[in-house]
Amino acid sequence: MLKTVLLLPALFFLVWQSSVRAEAAGDGFIDPGVFKKTLGQLEIYALSDSRGRLDFSIMLGISKDQIKSLIGQNPELDDNSVASYINAFLVKCPAGLILVDTGLGNGDILKDAIIKASFKPEDVTDVILTHFHGDHINGLLTGTKPLFPNATVWAEKEEDTYWLKQGAGNRGRSAEEKIFPYRRDGKYKLFAAGDEIKPGVLTVPLYGHTPGHTGFLFKSGTDEDLLTWGDIVHAYLVQFAEPKVSMTYDVDPEEAAKTRTGIMQKSAEAGCLVGGAHLPFPGLGHVKVKDSAFSWEKEQ
Repeated sequence: MLKTVLLLPALFFLVWQSSVRAEAAGDGFIDPGVFKKTLGQLEIYALSDSRGRLDFSIMLGISKDQIKSLIGQNPELDDNSVASYINAFLVKCPAGLILVDTGLGNGDILKDAIIKASFKPEDVTDVILTHFHGDHINGLLTGTKPLFPNATVWAEKEEDTYWLKQGAGNRGRSAEEKIFPYRRDGKYKLFAAGDEIKPGVLTVPLYGHTPGHTGFLFKSGTDEDLLTWGDIVHAYLVQFAEPKVSMTYDVDPEEAAKTRTGIMQKSAEAGCLVGGAHLPFPGLGHVKVKDSAFSWEKEQ
């Protein structure tokens, strides 16, 4: 009788563990900062890195009053700013376990999110970078060591040239610091616009925000593919309705606006699943045409 009583808690724990694993295996929120979406042969994990605010002053071609009039009553709006998000995307596909961008590198936020998604940083086979701004590459390191020791880091040739070879001030030096350990270990590769860097993973040039800003199209094996588009949108409450609005930290604001309008139109026409670095978590959803502009339909 005593043995039976002692076994009950252990059995309960095993049943509970199995239940948690079964729940985690399904689509939806695994954790408040981890969201899973299965799309054909893709397992997509949206990872929340952080949240913040975007001040109206960094938005070009639109006034504070126009912003407030455009957005209306919304809890993400205050007198001087709108909510901002930073997301990364982990994609398990036939080509490997691929991480798109690495966030700000604040503490263990990204590492913990990867673990909650049932992986380890050591499992990541490739890290593909949309561009070299700090909120996309700082998470490459833990201290001075690679967080992803078994991964190859991929970057676009023009992006590499602009930040690492032409000298882009402090941002260039910071990018070099994050990239160097991977290059030293022979785990840093460059791609050109339009390359298929891994089977079923195609690069999509989205220049303007930076000279080599790049999206990645993951083929799902179905009629719907995944496009991760980096920083096409920063202030979603503004830029879907007014895609001409760029940001002060766009290297070429005019080209960024043209690229934004073009890729929104193509995404809406193709009906692809979009993953955006600065869209409200989970940062996954679909672009819809609305009047003469666009709207965002978030994945639930």
